[in-house]
Amino acid sequence: MAPEAQQPHSNALAPPTPDAAAIGKLVRDELDRNNRYFEFAQGQIEKGLYSRIYG
Repeated sequence: MAPEAQQPHSNALAPPTPDAAAIGKLVRDELDRNNRYFEFAQGQIEKGLYSRIYG
């Protein structure tokens, strides 16, 4: 009996590779989220909230 020929590994279970546009959108979304948090924190500092909590 001859050994079975090995099949190359299938990528059927691998997730699709994102393209450059999808990666760019993910990066922009993350930067926007960070900017919104930063603006919120700056507003709280200007209102003096942190000085009342930590001061």
